[in-house]
Amino acid sequence: MWFAFVKSPLGTNVRVSKAFIADVSSGSEGNKLLKDKLCGVYDVEILDASTLDNLYTTLILDPDIADYVRLGVKLITVARVS
Repeated sequence: MWFAFVKSPLGTNVRVSKAFIADVSSGSEGNKLLKDKLCGVYDVEILDASTLDNLYTTLILDPDIADYVRLGVKLITVARVS
């Protein structure tokens, strides 16, 4: 489990998740290498950031990921505990 502490106007919140964003990139070469390294322990999924459903999936994990997409990130690697 991963814990993220977030400060909001209502105070500190804690997000608990069984997934994390392992990598963001504009190419596919590094993602395949990372997927090979993590595949024995985690379920790794490489998502296309231009698809709206994939963007919603990653925004649940990290709301700031939308800023990366605006900067040109095309692929988002998400790892989940298997």
